[in-house]
Amino acid sequence: MTIKVMRRMPLRWADLPLRAKGLVVVALPVAGLLTATAFAYLVQQRTVEEQAAATHIVRVRSQIQTVLTLLLDAETGIRGFALSQDERFLEPYSEAFDRLPGALASLEELVGDNPSQLSRAQRVRFLTGSKLEGLGLLRQQASEVDEPQGLLQDNELMGELRSELTLMETAEERRLRDRLGSIDESQATQENVFVGAIFIGLTGGVLAMVLFTTGIAHRVDRIAESARRLVLGRSLPERPGGQDEVGRLAGALGEASVLLADREQSLLEAKNRAEEANWAKSDFLSRTSHELRTPLTAIRGFSAYLEKQELAPEHAELMGHIIKGSDHLTGVLNDVLDIARIEAGSLAISANPVSVKHAVRDATALLNPIAADHDVRIKNDVDGCGLSVVADEQRLRQILINLISNAIKYNRRGGLVSLTYAVEEPRLWISVTDQGVGIKPEDLPRLFVAYERIVAKESKIKGIGLGLTISKSLAELMDGELKVASVVGTGTTFSLGLPLADTPSAEPPESVVDHSGELQSEH
Repeated sequence: MTIKVMRRMPLRWADLPLRAKGLVVVALPVAGLLTATAFAYLVQQRTVEEQAAATHIVRVRSQIQTVLTLLLDAETGIRGFALSQDERFLEPYSEAFDRLPGALASLEELVGDNPSQLSRAQRVRFLTGSKLEGLGLLRQQASEVDEPQGLLQDNELMGELRSELTLMETAEERRLRDRLGSIDESQATQENVFVGAIFIGLTGGVLAMVLFTTGIAHRVDRIAESARRLVLGRSLPERPGGQDEVGRLAGALGEASVLLADREQSLLEAKNRAEEANWAKSDFLSRTSHELRTPLTAIRGFSAYLEKQELAPEHAELMGHIIKGSDHLTGVLNDVLDIARIEAGSLAISANPVSVKHAVRDATALLNPIAADHDVRIKNDVDGCGLSVVADEQRLRQILINLISNAIKYNRRGGLVSLTYAVEEPRLWISVTDQGVGIKPEDLPRLFVAYERIVAKESKIKGIGLGLTISKSLAELMDGELKVASVVGTGTTFSLGLPLADTPSAEPPESVVDHSGELQSEH
C-alpha cells in the first residue's frame, strides 16, 4: 500500500497547476523560516525581559549603596563635628539628611514587587529615622559638652542598619546571578534557534529545489530539446507526463510538430512548383527575347538603310517612327532579358577597378543629345574624381545611363541634372539629382518593384517599369547599394554606392560605345 502511494505522489505532483507548484515550492522554506523566526522572537523577548530584570536589580543594588553611603556620610560628619567642633563637617551631614528621605523612598519603590525586600526596606527606613534622630542629639550634645553621650547606642543602630542593607544587597546579588544565568541560557537557546533556522531554511530550499527540478525543470528541458529538434526537422522525443501547463505545452508542441511537418511538405511542393514556374518563365522570356531580337535587328538595319535613301518627307517621318519604335522595343527586350537572368541567378558579373570619371563621362556623352531634346542641362561634378570603384564596367554604365536618362525624362523644361560624388569608407557614392516634380514619400517603396510605374498615369513617357529594378539588382550583385531621396516639388536624388578600389583602373580610350537598349529605363 505504501509503495503504491509513493508511486502516485510524483504523478499527482506533475498534475498540479504551475501556480500550485509555485506556492508549494515557495511555502516550504518560507514556512520553515517563519517558524524559526517566531521561536527566535520569543526567545529574544525572554532575553530582553531577563536583561531588564537584571538592570532593575543593578539599580536596586546601586540604590542600597546610595543609602548606605548617605548614612556613612551623615555619621562621619557628626562624629567629625563632635571631635573638632568644625562646622564644615556638618555639610555632608546636612546633604545626607536632605537626600536620605528621597533615596529611601526610591529604594522602597524599586523593591515594591518583592515583599521580603520591601519589608527590609521599610525596616531600613524606620532605623534610618532613628539613626538621624540620634545623630541630631549627638550634634546638640557636641555643641554643649565636650564628650557627647549616646555614641555607643549610635554604633549599635548603625550596625543594625548595615546588617539590613547587607541582607538586601545579598538577596539582590543572588537574584542577579539567577537573571544572568537565565540570560546566558536564552542566548545559548537563541544561537541554537539561529542555527536551526539556517538548517530549516536550507533544508526547505533544497526540498523546494528538488520538487521544482522533478516537477518542472527537467520537463521544460525536454520541451526545449523538442523545440530544438523541431527546428532541425527531427523527430520529437517522448512527451513528458503531467496534465499541468508544462504537460499541455508539450502536447501542443507535439501537435505543432505534426502540423509543421505537413506544412513543410506543402511548402516544399509549392516551392518546387514556384521554381519550376519561375524557370519556365525565365526560359520563356529568354527564348522570346532572343527570337524577337533577330527580326528587330533586321527591321532596324533595313530602316537605317532606307532612311539614308532619298525619301519623300512623309516617308522619312514614318521611317523615323519605325526606327524609334524598334529601338524602344530592343531596350524593352534587353530589360526583360536582364530581369530574367537576374531572377534565374545566371547573370554574370565581372568585378574590376573602374574609373568613376570615365564611367560617368561615357554615360553623359550618350545622353547629351537626349538632354538637349528635353531642354535639360547636365552638370557633371564627377569629372574631377580620380578614384575607382570595384564594379562590372558594362553594368555600371548601364546603371548610370538608366539614372541619368530618368533624371532627364522626368525633369522640367529648362531644368538641371547634377552629378556629384562623395566618399564614405568603404564606398564611393555617385549621386544623380534632378529638378522634377519629385516623388511622394508613400510611393518611394514601390520604385524598385518590377513592372511598377508610379507615374504611369500622369506621364506619357514610355516604359514597363524594369529600369530601377534592374539597376538596384545590378548594384547589389556588385556588392553595392542604390538609395533614393525625394522632395515633392523640388526633385529626386538617386545615390549609387560601390566599393572603393584599392588600385586605380587603367585609363580607357576616349570613346563611347553605343548601347542603345540601355537608354530605355525609367522610374
